[in-house]
Amino acid sequence: PQTKGSVIWNGSACGINLEKFDISQKIKYRKDIREKYNFPEASFVYGFVGRITKDKGINELLAASRKLFEKHEDMYLLMVGPNENSGSVNEKLYEWSENNKNVIYCGFTNEVEKYLAASDVYVLPSYREGFGSAVIEAESMGVPVIISDIPGPTDAMKRDCTGLVVAKGSAKELANAMYTLYKDSDLRKEYGNNAYNFAVTNFEQEKLFEKILLDRNRLLGEH
Repeated sequence: PQTKGSVIWNGSACGINLEKFDISQKIKYRKDIREKYNFPEASFVYGFVGRITKDKGINELLAASRKLFEKHEDMYLLMVGPNENSGSVNEKLYEWSENNKNVIYCGFTNEVEKYLAASDVYVLPSYREGFGSAVIEAESMGVPVIISDIPGPTDAMKRDCTGLVVAKGSAKELANAMYTLYKDSDLRKEYGNNAYNFAVTNFEQEKLFEKILLDRNRLLGEH
């Protein structure tokens, strides 16, 4: 009931700090990260940001990537985040990823915006999320997204406008979506432009904070 609970503005934990996620730095960040990992200039990079664990959809992401990488040597996968595998990720898939030069485990970083800028597509095939802040962060850097059909991430994007939505747990659908954005540069550009406009219009941090303050004052009976 609206009298008991509501979403402030468009949701998210803390919105997007546009000074940190500064799209004007995208070309520089992209160049820096790609040089850091010696990616060929024409390489295509998928980015993932989150904990390396089963619940984030890592099994599906690695399975889809393995299928695609067999035919496309120019594809790379940046895995950004703390490794919390502890055996939850399929052993054979994880072993494949560790031995494949095109899969890069980057670990934790405080400069996630640079890794997002280096990605052509952001992928989050998670099983569950509170909201999925990395989705709007990727979009704020003009990166199209692929997410699983779960609450949170689906509120952080516009289906078939800023990215693609796939069934939770489906490596096949995920691989198809990843390939779709790989082969269609025009669609990728369209989604990227839409993603930036959507994110900065609906999740800018200062605007969110203003609305949170208004809501707190309302709860306190202040005006």
